[in-house]
Amino acid sequence: MKLKDLISGLNYTTVNCIGETSDVLAATEVSGISYNSSKYTRNSLFVCIVGAKSDGHNYAADAYNHGARVFVCMRELPLSDDCIQIISTDTHIALAVISANWFNHPECRIKLIGITGTKGKTSCSYMLSKILNDSGRKTAVIGTCGVTLLDRVIETENTTPASLELYGYLDLMANEQYEYCVMEVSSQAIMLNRIFGLWFDFAIFTNISPDHIGPGEHGSFEEYKEFKKQLFSLADHSIINLDSEFSEEFMAASTGSLYTYSIENSDCSMSAYNIHEEGIRTYYTVDGVDTFLPMPGHYSVSNALAAILCAEKAGIQVKDSAASLENISIPGRFQIVDTPLSGVKFIIDYAHNGDSMEKLLSSLKPENRLICVFGSVGGRTQIRRRELASAASKYADLSIITSDNPNNEPPEEISSEISRYMTSEYIVINDRKEAIKYAVSIAEDGDIVVFAGKGHEKYQLINSVKEPFDEEKLIKQYTKKSGAV
Repeated sequence: MKLKDLISGLNYTTVNCIGETSDVLAATEVSGISYNSSKYTRNSLFVCIVGAKSDGHNYAADAYNHGARVFVCMRELPLSDDCIQIISTDTHIALAVISANWFNHPECRIKLIGITGTKGKTSCSYMLSKILNDSGRKTAVIGTCGVTLLDRVIETENTTPASLELYGYLDLMANEQYEYCVMEVSSQAIMLNRIFGLWFDFAIFTNISPDHIGPGEHGSFEEYKEFKKQLFSLADHSIINLDSEFSEEFMAASTGSLYTYSIENSDCSMSAYNIHEEGIRTYYTVDGVDTFLPMPGHYSVSNALAAILCAEKAGIQVKDSAASLENISIPGRFQIVDTPLSGVKFIIDYAHNGDSMEKLLSSLKPENRLICVFGSVGGRTQIRRRELASAASKYADLSIITSDNPNNEPPEEISSEISRYMTSEYIVINDRKEAIKYAVSIAEDGDIVVFAGKGHEKYQLINSVKEPFDEEKLIKQYTKKSGAV
């Protein structure tokens, strides 16, 4: 693609451009785009991204040595005169603009639905995509579990990918004739302008509570909240959870049509009532339709309401949406593992902070014991450990404290910190594989064993390396041995 077309719509100045700028931009052919100096093609364009841990400007020389000849940067760099330097005030925005041009604006060829909130994004996105797909509207999902297409899943690094990858996935979907993309939109993605240039048909707010606050994330809850609110100025229709104490702020931030949902208040666009749990099902009534979800918890009904309301505004009848959700399955979200030990329920869930852990555990009513296997991410989430311990102490008959992505923090230190806050029976087994094996070995008929924190993840992050780790496979492996005894 010609450089002139690639940077169309971008505010910039150029340096080290030999000849008339317009002529050079029109004549220069770009063979690829990268913001990682290890990923390049000859005559490619390199975008210098400033991140929390590294500055792409420091890798420009390496990108040049490997063939890059066009650089998008925020300051002039000491590079050879055979380069073109495009100076932009924000290279995150520049990457988004360039990516949209490179992929021929796929955002105009597919309908976008954005979902944001502290919890519920993944569940709501899978519920909504199932409803849309079941109605014949071909739909993909971008989020915590990767890029989910009808026939495959593509792993991603972030909940909302960087704009180069994001626009690439949207292009893939548009080319494969997807009508909708349901996207989890993180506050980090908004802050780093990963979604710059996107316009959403619908934006959904699930809930918000203090999270992702600390080094490399957000400086305060107010900042976290303000970035999430920005999504609702980028959508034709906003769907807001009226049960959140911050709902009025999000409604005020909305610039399009406004709809609300609630499980506590009937004065809204859509509400649920007659909510009650029987075993692992939650029954409820919505718009006169009696239905259920194959999972416990009022919070699950709240997520379902958001999906059903959005679908209704997209033209799908409530009764059809409710029927779709009666057999919903969400990776790593209240995922019941099928094992030979029929008298024991083994559940994998992504609950990784105090609030989500409390909601999960409080919804479970075992005939015998509730056993909870959990840990806490290393390095940046110490604030969660007291809350996790509090929730486990309150509801679990036995807690098995173990590792959960310790990264560069010693697992023993994380477990020790959690242990200090425990007020009920617990043991520590730092090796998560051994913790799973032990939990299976002691499980008795009537027990519910919850493996919290990992959810859909298929790795353990240890010393900055993602080591393969499949919790579901391990549970099946150990229960098969136990069932054969």
